[in-house]
Amino acid sequence: MKKVLLVLGLLATFTSTCLRAADEDMSVPAAEQEYLLEVLESCKSMAAEDGVDADVLNDYLLVCINDDLEAMGYQLINSLPKS
Repeated sequence: MKKVLLVLGLLATFTSTCLRAADEDMSVPAAEQEYLLEVLESCKSMAAEDGVDADVLNDYLLVCINDDLEAMGYQLINSLPKS
């Protein structure tokens, strides 16, 4: 139950971040596919360590990737990168 609440909290943060990003200047660069895949693997490792359930894994990964992208000054993504 704690994991579900954590993911829901992260999704709320992600949603508000996306709304802010839509209002901001769209000159923010997009991350390269290779970088996105590296971050995805890192987030998968964290999910395994945190014991994230399979039913919320994709949401967890998307929030995790977007947190990294935001910190690095890249555009946020709406779906998980494909390898």
